Amino acid sequence: MAGVGRLGAIAAVSRHMRGQQTQRRSRNLIVDGLFARFDTDHSGFLDRRQLKKLLVSLNGGQSVTDSELQFVLYSGDKTDGHIDNQLSKSELESALAAWKTIKEHKAELDVIYKKYDTNKTGRLEEQQLARLLADLDNGVPPNPEEVRLVLHQADKSDGVLNGGVDPAELTTALTVWNNHHSFHHTRRRRKGDPCRCVIM
Repeated sequence: MAGVGRLGAIAAVSRHMRGQQTQRRSRNLIVDGLFARFDTDHSGFLDRRQLKKLLVSLNGGQSVTDSELQFVLYSGDKTDGHIDNQLSKSELESALAAWKTIKEHKAELDVIYKKYDTNKTGRLEEQQLARLLADLDNGVPPNPEEVRLVLHQADKSDGVLNGGVDPAELTTALTVWNNHHSFHHTRRRRKGDPCRCVIM
């Protein structure tokens, strides 16, 4: 019986691996097809203009913002550690993952921006970000160092520093805050300090 159980486990692992390989091949085919379609000059790279056309196509013909375009471009471009403001085929998959994240959370991000971008600049400045982080933490205000940490990490996530958090950078800001908060929450619990919970 034990041998049968082991064989069943091995078969399950094998099926899982085959499933992953199938998904990987499917992703590769999609990336290959998109790259071939939009690399219209056959340079082996997608420049900003070609990437924008690709994203507009994926977005059902609707326009994409400069913030979204820059975030997606940089997310893929930094993959190989060399920034040249264009995407190779191997970098396109990371860029598409960034685009997927933006699309999945766009409705929530729009709501946040309407509430916290009070001066309508199109980015969250330090005080606005501090209010957002406080609301995520049941009204407990973050300290200035925490706000600056989140602001800096999010602001550089698209490769352009402008002193604020653009809409496309907000997912990075929330991720940085959640990770930072979770780490320090764990340390506080070990020391017996009161718990502060992040609402995500």
